[in-house]
Amino acid sequence: VSIDRDSARAYRRIGIERLVKALAEMIKRTKWKGVEGREEDLEGSLIVGSPQQCVDQIGKLQERGIDEVAFDLRNTFDEWENAIELLAKEVLPHFKK
Repeated sequence: VSIDRDSARAYRRIGIERLVKALAEMIKRTKWKGVEGREEDLEGSLIVGSPQQCVDQIGKLQERGIDEVAFDLRNTFDEWENAIELLAKEVLPHFKK
């Protein structure tokens, strides 16, 4: 998870370009079919962006029947407290039962 009020900063913090490049290299090595090594190919693997974007991404998972999500904040440890606050106040309330 990389969450920030500024979605561009959230994407930079997670290193999205590095992740997409690594995916593209893995696809070349393994000759996967149907995956091109684009940011969209990581959908469902990462939750990244503004609080609303995170709500939307988690909502898509929920629509697929996923009812539990683990938030791994290790990649953004320097912003851990801010991420926890944004998740608690602006994301999780959308998923109360």
